[in-house]
Amino acid sequence: MQAHHADLMAAVRRAMGRSTAPTTITQEAFDSDEGHLKRLVRLQRDERAQPGDLWDYTQDLRYTAIQGPLLAYLMPVCLQAWHDDLRGTKGYGGFVEHFHPVLADRQVFETHLTPKQTAAVSEFMRQSILQEMDDQRGLVYKGSHARPYRWIRALTTQGVLLPDVDVLWTSWWGLGTIGRAVSAVQYISALMYTDQENPVLLPGLLMEEAVRRASGNLRATCTRTVGWSRMSSF
Repeated sequence: MQAHHADLMAAVRRAMGRSTAPTTITQEAFDSDEGHLKRLVRLQRDERAQPGDLWDYTQDLRYTAIQGPLLAYLMPVCLQAWHDDLRGTKGYGGFVEHFHPVLADRQVFETHLTPKQTAAVSEFMRQSILQEMDDQRGLVYKGSHARPYRWIRALTTQGVLLPDVDVLWTSWWGLGTIGRAVSAVQYISALMYTDQENPVLLPGLLMEEAVRRASGNLRATCTRTVGWSRMSSF
């Protein structure tokens, strides 16, 4: 891991305050098969979880009572997988799709995490997005899997999940790195050009459409989870 990323992950672990898994696992498995929970708690530090195990865990979190101490223990594992997906590692997309609604449910933070823990999650996600922006190079991309879509989806998602998008936005638009300047041009191109005229993001899936889809899909998913009235207040 990069030093900066390692520091951020270490800060998350310190905030969560759990170096070992709970002695007793009371988390109910949504599908009645606890195999994924046993495998997750046996992971060594910095060992990546299997995408399927994390997907199963998100179903537990969304549809059964949450064991708070286990969530605190596994939060670094979940955030690592979210980070890997943002940075281009294949396989975690299905997990991330269901992890976002978990985080969008305010009760997860208010009931199971302390303000210090919530702040650590927010900082980790915000800095990870900025890292991906920092690595942006080039101004011609084509297709729905082009690299800029990763950070733009994460950016639009962050604005729904956590109340810190203003901090992220300010850091980004300070344009303190080449990558942040490049990502700003990528973003602005979607505001300047129509779908078929964007010279930065060629026809395939354009930035404007990516923003619409990311925002729309997330709101649709989260609305089913926590209700439109709650989401509309973000």
